[in-house]
Amino acid sequence: MLSAFLPCAAQTGSDGYAQADIILLDEDFSGSTVGSMDNISYTGDIDSITASSGWTASAIGTCAGNFVFAPSLTPVTLSTPSVRVNTAAPLVASLTMAEYNNERYYVGATVDVSLLEADGSVTSRHTVTLSEAGYGVYDIRFDAPLSSSDVRVLISYGNDRSNRKLFLDRLTLRQAAEASVDDVTCSHSRAWVSAPGEITVSGGHVRLYSVDGRCLYDGHSATLHVDDAVVIAIVDGAPVKLKP
Repeated sequence: MLSAFLPCAAQTGSDGYAQADIILLDEDFSGSTVGSMDNISYTGDIDSITASSGWTASAIGTCAGNFVFAPSLTPVTLSTPSVRVNTAAPLVASLTMAEYNNERYYVGATVDVSLLEADGSVTSRHTVTLSEAGYGVYDIRFDAPLSSSDVRVLISYGNDRSNRKLFLDRLTLRQAAEASVDDVTCSHSRAWVSAPGEITVSGGHVRLYSVDGRCLYDGHSATLHVDDAVVIAIVDGAPVKLKP
């Protein structure tokens, strides 16, 4: 049994994450292991590089640890799986991304990020302008009330036929503390309360969160000692609500 948790560097305060957020989806595209920034792979499918199923893409592009938007005549789009949200709480999409081509990073590119209902209709859209010459974290906030309890987030990028590409390293969806833990997307048997104050998780990539948004563990299958009253696990990309 582990009596102490490994810290999750991606969830520390230095990353700009609020300390009282509930993580609904966290995808780092670690399933993408081929290609490089100067040698993009255009084979395979989106399910082969994501931890959770249900993603859709208009065109596939990958390099190690990234989904790559490589438009030709029309923008490339990427949609998250459907997630269940609390309509009374704001939803924040955090995207770690960069525009790059031929050994150079660029600033000034625009990326459209839209909130979709289950039928695909757009309920809200924001345009993000990249300000970092390299990877940066960009937060897009969809204000409450949200129009539906089941939503997807759609990313669209066009390069004006410049041969530049957008590299998406990570996408996280989260809601503020007033969101109920009962609204976390799903429950399955890969994380469970195995004894009082103890949680067992089974998966290749597991993150464990307290209800106030602190990341308590980042690793793989383990049996963990838990002092927090309520925790949430992300097991291979799928959220699991737990109440030890």
